[in-house]
Amino acid sequence: MNPNGTLLPVVERLRARSLLVGVVASALGLVGAYFNRQAFDRAYLFSYLFVLGLALGSMALLMVHRQLGGAWGFLIRRPLEAGAMTLPLMAVLFIPVLVDLERIYPWVNHPPGSKSEAEHSGTLSEPSPAKQAKAEGGAVRVTSDESVTLDPAAKLQRYVDHQDATFKVKWLNPAAFTARTAIYFTLWIGLGLVLAIGSIRQDRTGSTDLAYQLNGLSAVGLVVYFLSVSFALIDFGMSLEPAWYSTLYGVLLIIGQGISSIALMILIAALISRRGEVEGLDKPETFNDLGNLLLAFTMLWGYLSFSQFLIIWAGNLAEEIPWYMRRLHGGWENVGRFLIVFHFAVPFLVLLVRPLKRNIAALSWVAGLVLFAHLIDDYWLIAASTAFDPRDAAGLVITSPDPGGLLSRVNFLDVVVPVAIGGLWLSAFLWILKGRPLMIAHDPQLLPALKQASGGH
Repeated sequence: MNPNGTLLPVVERLRARSLLVGVVASALGLVGAYFNRQAFDRAYLFSYLFVLGLALGSMALLMVHRQLGGAWGFLIRRPLEAGAMTLPLMAVLFIPVLVDLERIYPWVNHPPGSKSEAEHSGTLSEPSPAKQAKAEGGAVRVTSDESVTLDPAAKLQRYVDHQDATFKVKWLNPAAFTARTAIYFTLWIGLGLVLAIGSIRQDRTGSTDLAYQLNGLSAVGLVVYFLSVSFALIDFGMSLEPAWYSTLYGVLLIIGQGISSIALMILIAALISRRGEVEGLDKPETFNDLGNLLLAFTMLWGYLSFSQFLIIWAGNLAEEIPWYMRRLHGGWENVGRFLIVFHFAVPFLVLLVRPLKRNIAALSWVAGLVLFAHLIDDYWLIAASTAFDPRDAAGLVITSPDPGGLLSRVNFLDVVVPVAIGGLWLSAFLWILKGRPLMIAHDPQLLPALKQASGGH
């Protein structure tokens, strides 16, 4: 172990390798973007959302631990702080999305509520208000100026639809999108830096007052995180199909951030444990707690995913059901089966076994599987959208020849770009981590945590 309690040798090697891989993959990605810009945009967006989830999830777990305490959080606090401090890099990496905003998001050229938007988004067609009212027995009168008089219920529905389209036009436009993005990153970067820098200052000064102040900030920060990330994920992900909406979408992706970040932290904790850098915290009981946390996120992700599917499928509304129809046909159903098995079923069953959670090697394998499965989940959410996959609303007809099914639509950029963004992020993450002492000092919750990790003795 190094005198200052850092992971200099092993982290520096990993950092150098990840930087090299990230740079090479970035060069390949730029070449691919020159020949196929749409495939690049698709790969970049789902990869970016995955890596952004690691940074934001780290910040959220950091705040959760400051509220709850426990040995598990002290074992990974420095990695969590390092993850939160990569948010400035993620702000820079969002620039390509802004540059290609017109290519990525259909609402830039097809405003919500317009006929072109309905055709582009592939929503299932509905009868006109006049036909709808006639079918329902309502009074319909077509005047010379082609205006339509409907019964009160039909009038109300038309008014609601008009207000919804008007709101979406005001919300989904490049200027508003860019302004909101700037606000999101300002909040995230400010919160992450205050928590990370304040923690180091607390160690140096031994101020318990500062510890309590950071704990109080975390309580407010969790509210800010939940609200801002929910809106951001609606902007970055759900607006790819502006005619579709789900109240569970933001929450589901937030839980996904928790899954991916805790899985990454388990891998980092295993590395720390093998190096003997945090004696007293890297006990089987601590890894059991980390496994329990991963199990809780996995169960919640499965519950919310099924709830969203059940509600939308049972409702069978024209503006909602196409989202799942597209993802249950054309080869995407196989990706869905993969997620059911490897994002939920296998981790859930393995993490129910207590001895496996206390085994660092076994838990690391499960964490690695979950991390990869969540990347595939982001791919399934983004790549199957109408912005990137040219199929009709029912998800049954490909508008262009597609003899190879899903595999024919997978581009090498779908592999290269995640490696590029992930390599650059991991390099920055390890660069921040390598110079920070891994053991926490002067935290009032540390001594109880050490006793917990030692079995209460």
